[in-house]
Amino acid sequence: MLDHLKYFDGNLLMIAGVPDRLKEKYRETFEIDPIAALQATAVRGKWIDQSQAHTIFMKGASGRRLSEVYRAAWRLGLKTTYYLRTLAASQVEKSTLDAGRFGFTQTREYEAPVPARSMVPAPAATADPALCRIDDPDCEACQ
Repeated sequence: MLDHLKYFDGNLLMIAGVPDRLKEKYRETFEIDPIAALQATAVRGKWIDQSQAHTIFMKGASGRRLSEVYRAAWRLGLKTTYYLRTLAASQVEKSTLDAGRFGFTQTREYEAPVPARSMVPAPAATADPALCRIDDPDCEACQ
């Protein structure tokens, strides 16, 4: 069991045999919605005289999602965020694990990345160049 815990970097969701109640109770920080964590920080802020150091943890690195999270922090009235932590695309080799059982390279499973939207030129009838509108929900360029 400890080898599995090490292989999956402490993520209990991936380990068969761990009861669901424990998987729910001991979730990895990257499994928690970053906006829900910001909401908890904002609620605590009422009783804190100074600012809080809130680290944002995200599974992927979507520009759109980053924008949503940081705007949510601003709307919730947080004075600052601390670090942004994202999961790496690969992991270091765990040399203390049995390579015959676990393999030599470990990788994490990710959510599918949001594809970047290509800028489409404006129709020929207008003189306006292709512009990115800040209120366009599909645009990842307006951070």
